[in-house]
Amino acid sequence: MVLGFLLAVQHGIVWVAVVLVCAQYGVSPVLTWMISRQSGVPLREIGAQYRPALVGGAAMLVAVVLTRLAEAGQPSALQLGSEFVVGVLSYLAATWLLERQTVVECFRFVRLAAGGGDDVGTASSEAQPQG
Repeated sequence: MVLGFLLAVQHGIVWVAVVLVCAQYGVSPVLTWMISRQSGVPLREIGAQYRPALVGGAAMLVAVVLTRLAEAGQPSALQLGSEFVVGVLSYLAATWLLERQTVVECFRFVRLAAGGGDDVGTASSEAQPQG
């Protein structure tokens, strides 16, 4: 990966990004297989964890492309803002339909991280045996 970076840096930041993405895609399947082998978790089960993100990402892609086509000729700030809002809402909607519990847990985590409650300690203390 270092050699690829050193060769690509001569051609600009875009080629550096291309090399890094290609390297990650090349290494990811090997690392996933190693994790599966070491943990005893089947590859099918590991892959299933990516399903909500992939479906949400696909929905977001379609929604943003359609928004971009519908807004041709609009000011770029308006386009960027509306594409952002449409992208976030379409991702959340698709993920909500597919993995509602995951979305609820994420919102709960954000609320707790922002200081909106203290039931993390309660949940962990309930799981621990008394004695």
